[in-house]
Amino acid sequence: MRKVTPFHRVRCRRDAAVAAVLCLLAGGPALAGDNAVHFAIHNYQIEGSQLFSAAILQRAVAPYTGTDASFALIEQAVAALQQVYADAGYSATRIAIAPQDITSGVIHLSVIETPVGTVDITGNQQVDSANVRATLPALREGQPPDLHAIGTGIRLANDNYAKQTQITFRQGAQPDTLDATIKVADANPVRHVISLDNTGTGPTGNYRLGYAFQHANLFKRDQMLTAQYVTSPDHLRQVTILGLSYHVPLYAYGGAIDLSASHANVSSGQVTTTAGSYALSGSGDAAGIRYTQLLPRIVDWDQRVSAGVDYHAYRNDVRPDGASSSLIPDLVTRPVTLSYAGFSRDVQREWRASFSLSQNLPGGVSNSTADYQAPGGRAGATASFRIWRTSVFLRQSLPADWQVQLQLNGQYSADALISGEQFGVGGVDSVRGFNEREVLNDYGYRTSVEFQGSNLGKAFGAAAWQVRPVLFHETGRLWRNHPLPAEAHRSAIASAGLGLRIALDNSMQARIDYATVLQGAGIRPTGDRKIQANFTLLF
Repeated sequence: MRKVTPFHRVRCRRDAAVAAVLCLLAGGPALAGDNAVHFAIHNYQIEGSQLFSAAILQRAVAPYTGTDASFALIEQAVAALQQVYADAGYSATRIAIAPQDITSGVIHLSVIETPVGTVDITGNQQVDSANVRATLPALREGQPPDLHAIGTGIRLANDNYAKQTQITFRQGAQPDTLDATIKVADANPVRHVISLDNTGTGPTGNYRLGYAFQHANLFKRDQMLTAQYVTSPDHLRQVTILGLSYHVPLYAYGGAIDLSASHANVSSGQVTTTAGSYALSGSGDAAGIRYTQLLPRIVDWDQRVSAGVDYHAYRNDVRPDGASSSLIPDLVTRPVTLSYAGFSRDVQREWRASFSLSQNLPGGVSNSTADYQAPGGRAGATASFRIWRTSVFLRQSLPADWQVQLQLNGQYSADALISGEQFGVGGVDSVRGFNEREVLNDYGYRTSVEFQGSNLGKAFGAAAWQVRPVLFHETGRLWRNHPLPAEAHRSAIASAGLGLRIALDNSMQARIDYATVLQGAGIRPTGDRKIQANFTLLF
């Protein structure tokens, strides 16, 4: 817990002159042999508090009474009161002690709940002042500032790509006040994104062309909308991927609501949402709602928890020539997910970690154990499946402008899962050199070690460009629950390679990777090579 230094603390100094003054205030000449004044404290009279009840404050100072008290005990009572306010976010509150007759056994303390005097807003070009003030509902003139709530509001606001907010306090122009300055760095909330990559497969084309529209300040309340369309430039009618997401920050509650929906008629591709980009795990439709609550920071560790429910309808169309029905049934899952995520970031290092538990809710059409085990389905599969997932990421700066990135993603389940819920490895953000989710199974993990070299753009005098060479090694390990006699219990893939990362300010990004398969799990031969590239234009 962060230690808060009180604005005013009383100390009993042990020099003779101060001791004499304390004796006069106490109305008696006696000094203890250790040169400290001793007296009785029966209770404390606390005045001026508006934020806490008298019972809460009296409970805080109750341990600091007695018949053989000293001024050090009063100091401890002051610190205890100060801590009550600091724990609630009001660390600007002062506790004052006026000269008084202490022979009565009653100590009088005054609480000065320092209010906000003025609030200045600077730097905002795209958002109005009302928008900025709505970000910080706990910051009001004439009211003591709740620094916990203000900090949470800033963390929520800074999740927005188009607005970054900082706040500073200083001694107010009026006595016993604090003046605040809110500094805003904002950008156009409307953003267009065009992407091109080669994450497709042969039957529907190797390329995926996408367009996304984003608005980061709908209704002037920092609500974010993302709408995306992805297709294959040479198979337009065969590939349709649609994504829609909506993010609503709830500044008064320190949380946010996220809504998402997607449709895909292919099993490979990426969908961009307000919470990030996700790889598709099967064709069909999906929708979800999630609430995220920010938790208090632990030193510089930013943390949050979330709860949500998703709907996945997996569509399968595998038919022999002339058949009217699919050999594999359509299935539905409805998992409820609880998750925890946290991160810490500075110039030299970035840590990220997340953990989640998903429990499927059986019921409805195509969402029962019988549906999962129907002909063409998974023998032994259960609709009451449970999945644990985790992700850990570390970026560490190295000498000479190099950096290393370490990643671990994993999933564990004791159940036999349908393919759409299995852990998949392979792809540009998984194990390079393989297609997206080319290898699947019930549980497993994926690791990545990537070294990024120094910025070549800076070396050649192109300050606006980031051009970094990359070296990487990645592995994936998978296991199958309750395998049938003809099924393998485990599989493994691995690759290594080099690449290039290119960025121009915030308007263009490109990545090119050349991977060599080191272990192919019988799917790709050792030594097989693959180039994977992605180009993104933002405007």
